[in-house]
Amino acid sequence: MRLLEGVRVLDLSRMLAGPYGSMLLADLGAEVIKIEDPRGGDPMRAMGPPFLGPDHESAYFLSINRNKKSIALDLESPEGREVLHDLCRVSDVVWENFRPGVMARLGCAPATLRELNPRLVVCSISAFGHDGPYREWPAFDLALQAMGGAMSLTGEAGRAPARMGLPMGDLAGGMFGALAVASALFRRAQTSEGAHFDLSLLDCQVSLLTYIAQYFWAGFCRAIERPELETDARFDSNPKRVERRSELVPMLEAVFPARTTAEWLARLQREGVPVAPINSVDQVVSDPQVLLREMVVDLDHPTLGKLRTLGTPVKAEGASPFRPVPPRALGEDTDPVLRELLGYSPERIAALRERRVVA
Repeated sequence: MRLLEGVRVLDLSRMLAGPYGSMLLADLGAEVIKIEDPRGGDPMRAMGPPFLGPDHESAYFLSINRNKKSIALDLESPEGREVLHDLCRVSDVVWENFRPGVMARLGCAPATLRELNPRLVVCSISAFGHDGPYREWPAFDLALQAMGGAMSLTGEAGRAPARMGLPMGDLAGGMFGALAVASALFRRAQTSEGAHFDLSLLDCQVSLLTYIAQYFWAGFCRAIERPELETDARFDSNPKRVERRSELVPMLEAVFPARTTAEWLARLQREGVPVAPINSVDQVVSDPQVLLREMVVDLDHPTLGKLRTLGTPVKAEGASPFRPVPPRALGEDTDPVLRELLGYSPERIAALRERRVVA
């Protein structure tokens, strides 16, 4: 049995932060129903290059929308909102990343949805949250990394601050959101109460500003065969080493060319020094430890064949193996969900399609 098996998530999110977080929930076994605009769906379906196969499927979209169903539903129409309300009555989670105010304008404010289903967990992800002076500001990953302090900590001395290679402004929001939902579901099992989360991507960036742990200096000095540095009055505490970095770094740079990366890793690890090589992405996905941990797995796509994709870092003893399922075509599950989950008649479904409420 999967960890979140039996949990149904209505995923109204798009772009990166929201879809990444709902993918984490789907990877853990939740039934995630992705609700998309019939007029093209999630904009990430058109994000590229690269595009794959004869249907020009976006590699970007494929990477963060696996294991989900897709419904094409027009939330701008009263009938479309009625369908959403019906889905909320039989679901556990509503997951959205609209800008503040959009859900209320659509008649789907969290309070409204929780009146329909008091057990509902609603997670609203936005750049700056639903209150405060930045509430209406648009933002994207680079801006969040800059405002949250991450860029000030990244890069080389004397050069401009640098953006992290990974879009952590977005990804951190998806991770914190998935954690919030899992926590709320745990509480709901005890109290029967739902919850609403106002999750700010900027808040998530600020939360990551933990201190960078100090290395084990004595073992490092022994490993590089410079034991005298351990008691050198210039470098015998971390604040001194930071203050006199311009003196220390050239001394260390003179030492490291003497051995290969593999040799240094072995020597430093024997001394208990936290150390790792700087891997390129292709080295990461071929690393034996990464492969052993099944962080690279096969995904069988109906038109593209077998694709290599990332596994899930959340593993539980006794849980079913992780088997990724490719994203569905836009609206592929509209009829089955309306028919089997909501009990709509064929005539009602046909009428909704005729009026382009669903697709």
